[in-house]
Amino acid sequence: MKILRIGFVLLICSGLSAQTENLDLRHLKNILQKQGFTGALEGKVHFSRLGNLKCNSETYEVIYHEWEQSHPAGARHAAYRVLFIDKQNQYIGSYRVPERPLSVTLQKIRFNFSEKQGNTIRCDSEGLPDEVILDGEGSSLFK
Repeated sequence: MKILRIGFVLLICSGLSAQTENLDLRHLKNILQKQGFTGALEGKVHFSRLGNLKCNSETYEVIYHEWEQSHPAGARHAAYRVLFIDKQNQYIGSYRVPERPLSVTLQKIRFNFSEKQGNTIRCDSEGLPDEVILDGEGSSLFK
């Protein structure tokens, strides 16, 4: 009987955990939709919370956004972004990125490219830069 009770408690807790995770995702999608995000929010979309980036007096939650679309003829389309949400749940903007970052610290977001080609997103004195260079390509901060 004791094992049955423990199993029931675990089942309830795992259900609550999954429900909370779904609410967080729903809340994130709601924020993005209402605040001008231009990327895909439906279909094969995945969000990953990567950590926090400190820009002067602001701290932003860094979220990786992946979107994929497959077509019957075998063509595949994909887009990847790094999103920034402030502590007041305001969507600040995003950069298009070629792949998932290697690491996120309070000081920088680092990618698996050479330093010469551009491998870091780092805040400047104004906050998030208007443009960054990653793997030799420019990416502008946009919604």
